[in-house]
Amino acid sequence: MVSKENVCQALILMALLSFGFIGSLSHLFNLALICVFLSQYQHFRALSQIEQRAKIIFLALTGVFFIFLIRSMFNQDFIRSFISLSPMFPIPLIGLLILFQKNSTLRLSTASLAFFSKLSIFTSFLVFLIISQKLGQYYRLELFSGNPIPFSIAVFGISIFSLCNWVNSNKRQKIIAVLFLLLGIYISGFLSGARGTLLSIIISAPFLFWFIARSYIATIALTSGMIISIILIWYLNNLNYFEMSYFRKIISGVETILSYNNLDRSIHLKLKMWEAAVETIKNAAFFGHDISNRFMAIVPNLPNGFSHKFSHPHNDILASIIGTGFIGGVLSIFCISSPLLAAYLSTEDRPIKFCLAVPLVINIFCSANVNTVFFNDISSAWLAFSTFLIWNIRTTSESNNCP
Repeated sequence: MVSKENVCQALILMALLSFGFIGSLSHLFNLALICVFLSQYQHFRALSQIEQRAKIIFLALTGVFFIFLIRSMFNQDFIRSFISLSPMFPIPLIGLLILFQKNSTLRLSTASLAFFSKLSIFTSFLVFLIISQKLGQYYRLELFSGNPIPFSIAVFGISIFSLCNWVNSNKRQKIIAVLFLLLGIYISGFLSGARGTLLSIIISAPFLFWFIARSYIATIALTSGMIISIILIWYLNNLNYFEMSYFRKIISGVETILSYNNLDRSIHLKLKMWEAAVETIKNAAFFGHDISNRFMAIVPNLPNGFSHKFSHPHNDILASIIGTGFIGGVLSIFCISSPLLAAYLSTEDRPIKFCLAVPLVINIFCSANVNTVFFNDISSAWLAFSTFLIWNIRTTSESNNCP
């Protein structure tokens, strides 16, 4: 007979695999996982047995969603507001995994999670190799996710979890883990073409160096080498020693921000939207304009000739303030930081969980400030699922059983 523990692990594996190249299909496995967890609670009275720390994490993760929902009740068109929140539905749903994760038999070991993460990265890369002959030269890799940005968020997060059993790994296992981390970085930071994810990888690098080397000298040396390499590549690219379209995009984006000239159309449009969002916030700083108007509310403050229409202003914190006032902005930061809170409130393996949570939060925070995490179902699901993984995993000595 198949145990619930084996079913739980299989569903987590399938969720990670689907996050890596299909995205939204992960919802099916997450819902099945919720059913397995809920089956541990035979009657309603069991709700009172939920850990206080789990409740705190759940409220931090879902608070911004519920404040959006409450604010929507004051909107004349509640249905429209409710539909506009649909990309965020995975957050409270997957958050149930945190609430009902109490039975120790359904805990996931770091050895298993590291193996599942490597398998997910390998599968994504294999799918890429299979279909790469049909991809154009400037194709931004998204596989079957429909958007390269949430795809890159999930893949980079999964590659971080490939290191989660580092402490209990032997030399061979550590080399394999680093190789899969680099492969995940290549897929998420370069093949996807997501500059926000690449920025988060660069910012996260010193934390990853520390986690791997556990030496201040090695961390400083590796970080310095990375910075020098970036400057050298930038310099040689400007001198036309080689041409890389991806680096041209990065350079034009930085120059657009520094000069405010329209050198990069995407960044220039975002700068205009952020300016308009700030002006819009001044008009309704405490009650907001409702989350369904997160973009339409800024339209009057956009410059003349701005004809583009989006579903969000490409900044989740600004969108949250537009939707519900400054309380929405505060709660959005709590939501984005949920993996860190899960690490802090853990009673075991806290240092390891912190080392995993920091780059996860950096990645999510960067993406939330230049694009969106809340208003895409894949990225919002990954935020909740990664928080659950941080809360759920435990270190064991069984690492030798997994590659």
